[in-house]
Amino acid sequence: MNFLRLWRSTQRSGPWLAAGIAATIAVAMPQLPASTELTVARHLRIASTLQAVPMIVEDWIGEDRPLIPAAQELLRPNAALSRVWRRLGSNESVALSLIHCSDVRDMGSHYPPVCYPANGWSLIELDSDANSRVVPLEVEEGDLRLVRVYRFSRTGADLSDLRTTVFNAFILPSGEWIHELGEVQDAGGKRRLAKEGVAQVQLMVAGWPDAGEARHLCESLLRALPPSVFDVLGSTPDDPEHDDE
Repeated sequence: MNFLRLWRSTQRSGPWLAAGIAATIAVAMPQLPASTELTVARHLRIASTLQAVPMIVEDWIGEDRPLIPAAQELLRPNAALSRVWRRLGSNESVALSLIHCSDVRDMGSHYPPVCYPANGWSLIELDSDANSRVVPLEVEEGDLRLVRVYRFSRTGADLSDLRTTVFNAFILPSGEWIHELGEVQDAGGKRRLAKEGVAQVQLMVAGWPDAGEARHLCESLLRALPPSVFDVLGSTPDDPEHDDE
C-alpha cells in the first residue's frame, strides 16, 4: 500500500483532517476574556506566517490538502497548514497538519485518540511501556521537543490492512510543547494562555515504520520549515493584561 492510496483513504474517512467530526469532546475551561489588540495582532501574524510557508523547502515539495468544511466548522481555526510533503529523489512522504485555534476549547476534537477512532481507525499499542510512546523530535538543531507517538490500523474498502503512524504535540504560546489533552485543559484554565489560543502539530507517516526512521523523516521536514513558523507560535505578547487571574 503506497502513501498516495493511504492518503486518499485517510482523506475519505478524514481521521485528522476532519478533526473528529463525530467527536463531542470539548476542552473544559472558563469563559474566555476579551482579546487585546496585541493578541489580535499575534493571531494575524500566525495566520500570515503559516500562509506564507513555501511549497518547496529544501528537498521537500508540498501539496495542500485543505481542511474540509466540517472540520473548519468544528475547529474554527485561526490558521491552518494542511499539506502532504514528498521528498525529492525518494518515495518518502509526510502529511503535516499545523493548526492554531484562538479558542483553546476548539482543540479538544483535533486529538488523535478522538478523531482517528471516530473515523474507523483502531489505536494499536505496540509497546507496554507508556514512556516509550513519548519521543523527542529535533525541530531545530539542538532543540528537542517531546511528541506523542500513535499507531493506528483499519481495514480498507478493498479489505487491505491500512496502517499509519502519527506524531502529535500541542504548542502553547509560551513555546512549550506538550503531548496530552489534559495538559491543554490545564493551560486553558489560565487567562493568559486561554486568550492566546493553542497550536497543534501532527505528522502522519504511512505504515508502521521503524521508530527511528520515522523520527528522522519527520525531523528532516520540521527542520526544513521556516523557523518563523515555530517562533510565532511560541511567542506571547508582552502585555500586563495577559497576567493570570
